[in-house]
Amino acid sequence: MTRSFLAVLLGAGLLSAGRDPDFQLLLRIHEAVRAETALAELARTRSQNPEIKVYADRLIDDGKTIDRTVTDRASSRDWSLSGERSDTWLRDQANLKEEIAVLRVKGGEAFDREFLTHSMADQERLIGFLHTKLDTIADPAFHDEIKGIHDKLVADREDAKKRLPALERRNTRGEDLPY
Repeated sequence: MTRSFLAVLLGAGLLSAGRDPDFQLLLRIHEAVRAETALAELARTRSQNPEIKVYADRLIDDGKTIDRTVTDRASSRDWSLSGERSDTWLRDQANLKEEIAVLRVKGGEAFDREFLTHSMADQERLIGFLHTKLDTIADPAFHDEIKGIHDKLVADREDAKKRLPALERRNTRGEDLPY
C-alpha cells in the first residue's frame, strides 16, 4: 500500500491509527500541551506579577513549539490528531476544568501560587509519562524529538519551582513574612 492509500483508509475509518503506541504518545502530548497552554493563557491575563506573565508566555511559546513538533510527526505518518481523544481525555478535561475553576476564584499572589502549583503538577505527570515511554521508542529521530519535549518540560518545571518559594514567603496581602 502506498502512503496516500493508507491515508485514505485512515480517513475513512477503515484502519485505526489510534491503537498505535506512537499515535497514542503523540495524542497524549498534544492534549497535555493544549491544557497547559489554556492555564498559561489564563495566567497571562489574570496574574498581576510580571514574572508570572513572562513564565506564562514561555509556557505558551513552548506549548506551540511542542504541539507543532507533535502534529508534524503525526502528519509525517499520515495521522491526524484533530478530533481524536486519548483514553485519559475525559479525566484530563475534568481536571483541567477543576483547575481553571480554582484559579478563577483566586487573585493576586494566591492566584500565582495556585497557577505555579498546578503547572508543576501537570508537567510532572507528563514528564513521568514521557519518561516511561522513551525506552520503548525504536526510531532514533522520534526518540530525540520526544526527549527534547521531555527536557523542555523539565526546564519549565524547574523554572516554576524557582519562582514558587518567593510567593510562599508572602501573606495574602503580598507582604513578606518574617521567616
